[in-house]
Amino acid sequence: MDSTLKAITIQTGVVKRLTRDMRMYTEEEVAEVKIYDQWKADGVDEYKLRQQANVVEETRAMIPHTKNRLDDQIESLAALLLVPGYEDTEQVKTAKEVLLLAQERADMVTK
Repeated sequence: MDSTLKAITIQTGVVKRLTRDMRMYTEEEVAEVKIYDQWKADGVDEYKLRQQANVVEETRAMIPHTKNRLDDQIESLAALLLVPGYEDTEQVKTAKEVLLLAQERADMVTK
């Protein structure tokens, strides 16, 4: 396999993983906030509430960090796709699909 195609394949995998991580963190945030709100409504012990608030904050802290990493890797993959002569390869077609999905996911989350 050509070194450029190998780089495109690797970079595509990185973008896929970060896109999945981004989705998981946003879903986790919603779930953890729901738990916190439910516990608060139920009058759960203050210590447990603080612990759950910490979990929510840690999850929220990961979202911008992951988004920055995803944005960087999207740029890297997009740059690799500009290399001429590889437009008709399966790796480039797959990379373009992954790139489109990753950009949509990144746009859904604000920094």
